[in-house]
Amino acid sequence: EHFVKYLRRKDVIRATEKTSFYVYDAEKKFVVADINIDSQVMAASMIKPFVMLAAYQKMKKTGLLNSRVSRGKRIRRNKLVKTIKKMIQYGPRGSASGNRATNSVLKYLGGPRKAQSYLGELDLFEKTKIVERIPGGGRTYRNMISTHDLNILLNQLYRGNLVSKDISKEMLDILGGYQTSRIKRAVLPLTGVKSLAGKTGFVYGVNGESAIINYENKAGQKRPIIFTALLEDRTKPRSSRRDRNWGKISSEIIRNVAKLTIIHYQGEMVDRYRNR
Repeated sequence: EHFVKYLRRKDVIRATEKTSFYVYDAEKKFVVADINIDSQVMAASMIKPFVMLAAYQKMKKTGLLNSRVSRGKRIRRNKLVKTIKKMIQYGPRGSASGNRATNSVLKYLGGPRKAQSYLGELDLFEKTKIVERIPGGGRTYRNMISTHDLNILLNQLYRGNLVSKDISKEMLDILGGYQTSRIKRAVLPLTGVKSLAGKTGFVYGVNGESAIINYENKAGQKRPIIFTALLEDRTKPRSSRRDRNWGKISSEIIRNVAKLTIIHYQGEMVDRYRNR
């Protein structure tokens, strides 16, 4: 909170920008930090993990996940999973292919409205709305999420509660292959950080990342941290040179908050608070 307020005083974060951060200890079910976690913001590509979940929900309901399905159904399932991987994992050069893959998965689901209905059956995500396919050029502004919903999604996957325990792990493994991380180069070299699994999103006006940071403390105890950061400016900055750098500036803010999180864990402050 002090860091964000400092950046606002310095006009690095403008008055028109909304910030939302959530840091959650998944192993101990402990909230480390939460700022504006229930604010509904534009999703950009961070809607894709929810589309993935909806697809697996449909596969379960239609029997595609059954181990005894016919060879034809297995081929169809494997092709769909391959498309889901493209949707989640494609990096910047392949982002257009990732968006096409997203639209293919939405087509399988029967469109955005049907995808939303599959999510609605879970009764978990209050602020998440899937309402449009990814338009040409990737400029998607109408799908909505919150940091709270992203935290719920990753937490439930970690606990094996979505679709099935094995499928939850499969979805986490897919998220573990994402290539667009803002925070990876900042936190992966830090002591205790083992790996990340998550998703990023960017379009003019919103920049964010949500990931499970697999961390181990000095005693070798696992402390998986669910880290989510979203910055949104609905004025969609474009006009000035500083505005054109908004993506770089907001990414650097996200990296710095991620580093603050790991430094907090390295000091074992979380466990000290918990012991009180």
